[in-house]
Amino acid sequence: MCVIDWDLAIPGEALDDLAQLAWYSVPLRLPDRQRRVGHGAAGDPLARRLRLLCEVFGENSADVLDALTRLQREETDRIARLGRLGADPWATFLRQNFIPDIEEERAGALARREELLGHS
Repeated sequence: MCVIDWDLAIPGEALDDLAQLAWYSVPLRLPDRQRRVGHGAAGDPLARRLRLLCEVFGENSADVLDALTRLQREETDRIARLGRLGADPWATFLRQNFIPDIEEERAGALARREELLGHS
């Protein structure tokens, strides 16, 4: 399986690409954003979707969550740094106040880590 995101395509590691895909497609987003795309209800199988996604790509769910945590931290740093310089799309992300949302999503994934790994 191959998934390509052309919006911000840059050379990177496959694990990072999978973490980004999990963030948006499992989705490991804020609950209100999950609901907007039809997920996030009580009993929603986020752990199962994460496990299946990782199995398809031959990766470990814990490694993907670790990569996601790092990517989210790097993205907030990038938005702050490049946004202040006026570089788009990060300047737009900064104006739209994406940093607190990403930080909240990172904290939420960390708080639900054991559940997402199927250890709850």
